[in-house]
Amino acid sequence: AYWECICECGNAKIIAACALKSGQKSCGCKQGNFIHGEWSKGNANYSRFRRRDPLRKLRHNVSTSIRDAIKAKGSSKAGKSVADKLPYTIHELKQHLEGLFEPWMNWDNYGGKSNDSRKTWHMDHIVPHCEFDYKSMDDETFLECWSLDNLRPLEKKANMSKGKKQCPT
Repeated sequence: AYWECICECGNAKIIAACALKSGQKSCGCKQGNFIHGEWSKGNANYSRFRRRDPLRKLRHNVSTSIRDAIKAKGSSKAGKSVADKLPYTIHELKQHLEGLFEPWMNWDNYGGKSNDSRKTWHMDHIVPHCEFDYKSMDDETFLECWSLDNLRPLEKKANMSKGKKQCPT
């Protein structure tokens, strides 16, 4: 079921009943630098907003990594949320990683592409992601791969060189 709702800002929006039940109360205008008509997930404004918030960035990166691994095996997440399948919350993952930070690590230098000259860090799988053969988030090896004991922050260059040595090409 869907409902037409009026946001506090005055905009009308069609919202699914399940979103209303989960607490959605605005049309999106309360998110960052929202400009009506310009806020969508493919939009650069949304991307900048997501990158500024460590929890959103972390959730996006975990979700994308899992989706890509499952897709490479010829399967899909089938619309299932990563947050429902992991045995911890994204906030708990963030706290776990922060507890392992080296003094130079922070959320401003998380990520970074191979050509980024800054010293950055990635979330690393101690046992490499490619060693786990899971086709869905219900597989036992999925939980082993994504357990907090298998995740740590690691300097970008070390993580990238490690991956090339341990994963089959």
